[in-house]
Amino acid sequence: MRYKLLLRWLACFAVSFLVVYMLGFATGHKLFEGGNVALIEASISLILATVVFHYTEESRANKAKIKELEERIAKLEDKK
Repeated sequence: MRYKLLLRWLACFAVSFLVVYMLGFATGHKLFEGGNVALIEASISLILATVVFHYTEESRANKAKIKELEERIAKLEDKK
């Protein structure tokens, strides 16, 4: 279970890192910036991945709760 969560978080991090990298490349930020740009991109991606992961996990949990409630309602309707 925890490995699946970790893999989902790593997928979110990889996607967010690619998005941040491409935005930095497309805007020309990489051409004029001195220093370690990858560290800045990684930190932004870390924050972004954490927010996206939290949102998707909350959404997944809410969908499971809704499905459970729909099943309970269906059972109650069948009893009538």
